[in-house]
Amino acid sequence: IVEFGASSTPVFEYYSKRVKKEIKSGAIYIGFDIDNESIGTITQQEGVHFALGDMGRIPLANGVADEVWVLSVFGGNFKNTPEEMPNGTLRYTLGVDRHFREMARILRAGGKIYIGEWFPRIGDPNWLKNDDYSRYGLTKEIYEDINLQKFINQHEFRFGCTWEKSPPFFIELTKRF
Repeated sequence: IVEFGASSTPVFEYYSKRVKKEIKSGAIYIGFDIDNESIGTITQQEGVHFALGDMGRIPLANGVADEVWVLSVFGGNFKNTPEEMPNGTLRYTLGVDRHFREMARILRAGGKIYIGEWFPRIGDPNWLKNDDYSRYGLTKEIYEDINLQKFINQHEFRFGCTWEKSPPFFIELTKRF
């Protein structure tokens, strides 16, 4: 189980009882964040590892993850990190194509990417719902409004936040091949 933006609120510790049970049953969790200070404050435990890193260059082999979690990243503290070009120059883009290519690369066939957005602090994360993820070999299911409770129940989520500005939603992306 891989999570991006894990910092001080990893999915297994604060949100999903199901993920916590998976770890207790032997699943390995790796939480990545671009903020080294936040990573340093998290207590290490068996089966749980934290590392400095971002979605643009994931230091994992192809097809090793069953699940990838990205909670409140795109509408939260998402940073526009530079991409190094072959000639050594840095290019800043707001495109997230490389992030989705990398997440799909580390995901095994049948694996899932869970994107959750609520309480956006920057921008409007609703573009995530309209994007076509088939170019990454992913199918999409959106959980919002009436079917949001289905996702919350399925993952045994403790959903304790308010959403005055933007209603919460989750996207489940499944790798086809």
